[in-house]
Amino acid sequence: MTTLLIDLNLDEQRWLQFYRRPGQVVVARARTGQSVQFPADRLRPFVTPTGIHGCFKLTIDRDNRLTRIERN
Repeated sequence: MTTLLIDLNLDEQRWLQFYRRPGQVVVARARTGQSVQFPADRLRPFVTPTGIHGCFKLTIDRDNRLTRIERN
């Protein structure tokens, strides 16, 4: 398992663009410099009235699949 830290700053309008279109992916740069992408719907638990903001820890399995995301 690998863990990566990403910082997200999606305002409400940007998040709604992901929310309204099923199957969207978020592409972000981890603090290590690696580019990561994952299904946008995995961020739903972290939505606030102002969007999604903060540092998140992604846990990736050996097949490069996101197994867990949590606010760091």
